[in-house]
Amino acid sequence: MKTISVFIGAAMMSSSALACECAADSVENGMRESTYVFGAAVIRVAVERDGLGIKIANVANLKGEFKGGQLKTSSSRSGCGLTMRIPEKYVFFVDKDGFFSSCGATRIFGDADLGVLNDQVLNQWIDRARKASQ
Repeated sequence: MKTISVFIGAAMMSSSALACECAADSVENGMRESTYVFGAAVIRVAVERDGLGIKIANVANLKGEFKGGQLKTSSSRSGCGLTMRIPEKYVFFVDKDGFFSSCGATRIFGDADLGVLNDQVLNQWIDRARKASQ
């Protein structure tokens, strides 16, 4: 399986002056502060005028009902954009506009910090696959 890592612009620069100044948020705080929390597969990343557009599929909602098929993150290190791998599954913690950053709680699906959220997402994906095969 071919994995592509995407991070545009200032990510290639090594100057600490351009680096993001935050640390990843805790999952607990992400659950409190995010409008939507869900598992999804990243299927495409595109450079857009205002950052990176991330196309997702197979959404498993944990908080709220995220209905969009696209998310946004910054395309620069100084803007705290998050590196995305294609194909990869994540648990996203996003605001009302579908925006997330490296300062939030978004993590690769299976990350130990996600705890029981991994199981909740996986159960939704399994149930969906079972229904589709019937």
